[in-house]
Amino acid sequence: MLLGSKTDNIERYNKLFTKLQENEADVFGMGQFFRNQIPRDELKNWRSDYFKNMKININVKIDIQNEGYLKTT
Repeated sequence: MLLGSKTDNIERYNKLFTKLQENEADVFGMGQFFRNQIPRDELKNWRSDYFKNMKININVKIDIQNEGYLKTT
């Protein structure tokens, strides 16, 4: 069950991500993915330079195997 429409959820995530960027808070650990791709001397600037300017595009695919225990409203 989604909390809102697909568009509403995407908008909520975009606002969350923007707020995280403004606060330089990499709570999802994205820096770990880029750790081997950024030169070591620039890695210390990950949050202030790279993360703050990152653009993100999210695609989600869900495959529910067993819906026997899900409540429907």
